[in-house]
Amino acid sequence: MNIIDHGEWVTYRPDQIPEAAPNGAMFAKRVSDDQDWYKYVHAKPPDEPTINPINMASLFNVENFQLETVKFTAMFQEAHNAYIVGAAVFDPLMLFPAGGLLGEITDYTGTDPQTDLGGKIYDPVAGTFTTPPPPEQGDFVDMRAISITLKDIIARLERLESKKGRK
Repeated sequence: MNIIDHGEWVTYRPDQIPEAAPNGAMFAKRVSDDQDWYKYVHAKPPDEPTINPINMASLFNVENFQLETVKFTAMFQEAHNAYIVGAAVFDPLMLFPAGGLLGEITDYTGTDPQTDLGGKIYDPVAGTFTTPPPPEQGDFVDMRAISITLKDIIARLERLESKKGRK
């Protein structure tokens, strides 16, 4: 696959919050050059919209992203000791890359990138996507054991409450 690396992104708080930003707005910047995500992803200039022919939506920056490509995020997960693809979409405005990598696949031939790539291990050095191994049996939480434990805790609390009431 041909992949454009858009870098690693982290959350940050800008010195000056944009006036139009809603309360609680989150901000991301690229580690390598402090590029703000919103300035990077939005169309330039704003009065000349760019329409994605795939879904007739989106006003994204075609100087930074190609139209008919798949954009994806990948976050490092300790459990796999690897990057795992989160979102994989045609429209970069659907992404928020903070906390991981941002990539763009220019030669994707499928129709549903989320189904094809979501949850896959991404190797940024090799530019490959692989299916993660199945979790080991010890990685699963036995909900029956938790349920039994909760029942025991509730019974103990009820006994304590009844003793408290007797005094």
